[in-house]
Amino acid sequence: MEICIAVCAALACTGLALVYLYVGKKCKLSGGEWLIAVAACAAAAFAVFRLEQKGTDVTGMVKILWVLTLMLAAGWVDAREKIVPNQLILLGLAGRGLIYIAELLSDPSGFGMLVLRDLAGTGITVAALLLIVFVSRSAMGFGDVKLLGVVSLFCGLSWTYSCFLYGLIAAALASVYLLVVKKAGRKYQIAFAPYLLAGYLITAVL
Repeated sequence: MEICIAVCAALACTGLALVYLYVGKKCKLSGGEWLIAVAACAAAAFAVFRLEQKGTDVTGMVKILWVLTLMLAAGWVDAREKIVPNQLILLGLAGRGLIYIAELLSDPSGFGMLVLRDLAGTGITVAALLLIVFVSRSAMGFGDVKLLGVVSLFCGLSWTYSCFLYGLIAAALASVYLLVVKKAGRKYQIAFAPYLLAGYLITAVL
């Protein structure tokens, strides 16, 4: 049963991301990109399976899957166009708003503290990441900051920093590889959202 849920959830996440690419960005995928889509679906299924094993509740699962959908679409667009679309950030905020309504109806007494905790955590995350952008002289983009802000609003500080750390490690390894094979110079800027997606999946699995 857990495997069926994982596969269905992964198909839904990947499918929604592809719908956004076709409708919102009018992207046509190449053969290689379809293989990447299959691999992303398999990775998402394994992540959902692990979340089921760890006993993640229904609300937590919905939050994680919604952000996973956004991350899949953002990673794809960023890899192609070196940009994280604002539409995805707005979709993320709209989804969180709907979940807030559900949380308000289910537990009105604890809703105020929940919102304050989420907003405080997101504020800390965005402030810290903006400092990184400033110190690194925009090596990291504002789109990545907004994307991680959405992750924080849904999943909390710990999850966000784990996602960022694993994504940073993956991006560093990829950069070293590109330098070694001489496919990029020292000033080459890679798209960071695909590596944040990798970090997000690693966080879900571990």
